[in-house]
Amino acid sequence: MRVRLITGLIVGALLAMPVGAHAEDETAALTITPSALETLAIGQLSVEPSGAAGLTGEATYLLPVTDIAFNRVGEVRAIRLAGGVKIAGAPITLDLTNFRVNLPSQQASVRASYPDTRIRAFDVVRLKVSKKRVTGVLLISPGTASVLNDQFDTYVFTDGLRFARFEYALP
Repeated sequence: MRVRLITGLIVGALLAMPVGAHAEDETAALTITPSALETLAIGQLSVEPSGAAGLTGEATYLLPVTDIAFNRVGEVRAIRLAGGVKIAGAPITLDLTNFRVNLPSQQASVRASYPDTRIRAFDVVRLKVSKKRVTGVLLISPGTASVLNDQFDTYVFTDGLRFARFEYALP
């Protein structure tokens, strides 16, 4: 009897825990900062939507939310997004897609089209989480700037460059 009660409590607790969930049409906004746009212009590079992302305004992209992970107390732990941005410079393009924003570690990773691997590309600063939204600023993380400079044969990217702001309205 006691085992059934404990098992029932454990199963009930597991069923009550929030799981990754989201509405089908949820999106997060990613806005490239003016300093990043200036950096791209100096390097004669452009940025455009990639994959499932859409352009909604000047330098603002909507990325579909594919998953939201919660911790045991129901706080947002991670947000996963489809699509991303494409940085282009003759003759090279680099897609940065499938953003994963990890709130506890304050880092964001992306899937880079070259070398086709997931990289920790951004540090997340000015992270604000409320019951209604998650916002933050993405800085190019240490080491990522040299990868981007090598990729595009340029010198314009620097570690810590404010690349973008993101905002996600919680369901």
